[in-house]
Amino acid sequence: MSSEPFRAFKAKEIQHRLGIPQNKYQGLRAVLRHLLKEGEIVKLKKNKYGAPTSNEIIGELHVNAQGYGFVSWDGGEDVFISQKNMGEALHKDKVKVRLFAASSGKSAEGQVVEVLERARNSIVGTFRWGRKYGYVVPDDIKILKDVVILPGDENDAQEGQKVVCTIEQWEHHGLNPSGRIVQVLGYPDEPGVDIQSVV
Repeated sequence: MSSEPFRAFKAKEIQHRLGIPQNKYQGLRAVLRHLLKEGEIVKLKKNKYGAPTSNEIIGELHVNAQGYGFVSWDGGEDVFISQKNMGEALHKDKVKVRLFAASSGKSAEGQVVEVLERARNSIVGTFRWGRKYGYVVPDDIKILKDVVILPGDENDAQEGQKVVCTIEQWEHHGLNPSGRIVQVLGYPDEPGVDIQSVV
């Protein structure tokens, strides 16, 4: 398995790759259980095994409306990402994920450690005023973080208007990003604004 560090395999796949005969299969299973107990290998989703040194994968983050997500990647089953472990990643970003060791029977879980490629350059949402600054609430419910708009970056947007903003930076790891409004679409009840928002 070490020659393919980002792959994970079921016991049957390991048997086939190593050329182990069927009458030795139960022995292989016993060896895998021992290696798992000793921490030499980790068990991932759908009863797949991988090397613990291969604890980073690259894939695409898919977030759902409930606030958690999964990273799909080429080497195995999707990896669960809780909201607190998404860091600076947003829905459909290409990310690097560090896997946690999964105990027997549990799905693979991980934490985003780096955003490699952003899925979008801009976000459409509703502009709101807070006490000290404004913020944009994204229309896409899969984008879980509001974008902070500092004074001077609101582009004359008014409370409740639909706007397009870009993310300029993340204030601190895991907190809301800050950005600036690049286009004011108008109030939601104005003709054509809903169409522009979708576009």
